[in-house]
Amino acid sequence: MRAQAQIHSLTRKVMALVARCCYDGSGAARAAAAAPRENGRTITRRKPCRPPPRDVGSAALAKLPRILASIGLAALLSIALVPAAALAGAQQAWAEETDASNATTNSVSTLDGTLGALGTALSSENVADAPAQASGENAFRKNAAALETITPGTFAAEQLKSKATARSSFPTIQLVDGRSITYNINYTHEQLLNFNFSLSDISFVEFNLNSYDKGSMYYRVGLFALRDSNGNILDEFYVDHNEPMTAGWILPAGAYSLLYLSCDDDYRQTVTVGYNIVESGTSQHQMIPSDSRSFETAGNISIGGKTTLGVLFWGESLINGEYLDGHYYKINVARKSSLDILLAGYGTTGLGIYDANQNFLQSIQTNGTSTDPDSASLRTATLNPGTYYIVVLCNGSWAFSKPYQFSVKYTPQSIAGASVSVKSKTYNGKTQKASSVTVKMGGQTLKAGRDYTVSCKAGKNVGSYKVTVKGKGSYTGTKTATFKINPKATSVKKLKKAKRSFTVTWKKPSRAALKQTTGYQVRWSLKKSMKGAKTKTAKATSSAGKKCTLKVSKLKGGKKYYVQVRTYKKAAGKTYYSGWSKAKTVRAKK
Repeated sequence: MRAQAQIHSLTRKVMALVARCCYDGSGAARAAAAAPRENGRTITRRKPCRPPPRDVGSAALAKLPRILASIGLAALLSIALVPAAALAGAQQAWAEETDASNATTNSVSTLDGTLGALGTALSSENVADAPAQASGENAFRKNAAALETITPGTFAAEQLKSKATARSSFPTIQLVDGRSITYNINYTHEQLLNFNFSLSDISFVEFNLNSYDKGSMYYRVGLFALRDSNGNILDEFYVDHNEPMTAGWILPAGAYSLLYLSCDDDYRQTVTVGYNIVESGTSQHQMIPSDSRSFETAGNISIGGKTTLGVLFWGESLINGEYLDGHYYKINVARKSSLDILLAGYGTTGLGIYDANQNFLQSIQTNGTSTDPDSASLRTATLNPGTYYIVVLCNGSWAFSKPYQFSVKYTPQSIAGASVSVKSKTYNGKTQKASSVTVKMGGQTLKAGRDYTVSCKAGKNVGSYKVTVKGKGSYTGTKTATFKINPKATSVKKLKKAKRSFTVTWKKPSRAALKQTTGYQVRWSLKKSMKGAKTKTAKATSSAGKKCTLKVSKLKGGKKYYVQVRTYKKAAGKTYYSGWSKAKTVRAKK
């Protein structure tokens, strides 16, 4: 019986694919007449077509929350793994089906491949710093634009409204996380059901749905519509007779209802609904609500932080029969740099990057199947600081409730080209290390601990000491610099004026400081800014140096002079100076 059912299922799927293939035939004119047009291109909602066939991953996906309890979602979709091994855990978990089911899906996949997958249009060379192929760029732009022309919920809203006006109330069932509920529709007027649930935090929610029609209908026996607390319809889709479907969303905290509308007025139905919270909160991933479907509603994600988790669940049908799903994200590039983007997902999943003006830049795609995940990477061209958008597209007809992940990180740059400045220290008789290091690259000041680490040799005496800056995170390599320990400063103690001269006396250093002092410099100027100042030196071993006093002659009588003093030390062939003392004034006699 199971084999016979699978043969019937395959037959139905083949017929559906043939119908898609013949869409541009005699039915194209009728469909085009009723469908809206955008830039001369006919765009239709998915509702006139049979919903996508169930793939073999659906049953395995129903077990996903249980699997997560032991290995975690990060293991299922580990974006950090190399492309060949990325999502290996999910690959095993999602492939739990019988050989007969796998054979059925392979046959359908073969037929679907002959129709031309979305990936063919989105294909691009995965080469560092190289833009996508022109054909892929054009397809990506058109597909993204097509998604924005359609508003979710139009059809479901009309259907639900027409049914709801006939009665003031309808059965309401409260859903519980992890528990399935079955409801029997026994009478014609009980065609509308309301399943309620609520979320305390943003969550990846997965629904397992089934509708058994006891009449003659097989296709589209019921319509499900997700609605928020304000009554807005977020998503809609049909289910077929006794073909379990898995649908998933990322939803913010709040109250929701999943409405079910029976499409068979004459017969009874058994409807089963269950949901699981796969992941709640953002401790593992960055998560943006699934209704982020335009540039205007794009949610903000960070660069270099957690990976972004999304779940593809909703398809748009274009005239060529391809189903598309799209999510939009906003990023802020803080510094001029390239970005490394790693995408992982099921089926044909494409990712494109746009500038602030929504101009397409580059794209990549994965080429997995509905059960086998795949990953792809992209290194963007150099981007200037500013706002950018990331758009994820998928061939939605085979991607119901298929999670995807992508990470965005700055391309590692060698810190060898950075400018490093280290604040000098003053001799204090103790061992000291560099504590104030500034690293700049491309006009951007890097952050210690995040972008680099510092190591240096400790020092006690006046001199220079090596500082090593090592790149971290988005930066690699090393850069060396030095920090200085300068001699201790002194100050002007007394100024004695004389005829066309003055004598300056400064504070004597301590015995320890004197060992780190080679001599002193005195400078004077007629201007407070010390512009044009003249300098005279007294060695610490000279008579003047020992007395810490120096006479300055041949001045202009009657003029006021600004006077400063500093110490210096010669070590290892270099001269180190203290800072100049505060200026004091003296007026030379005429």
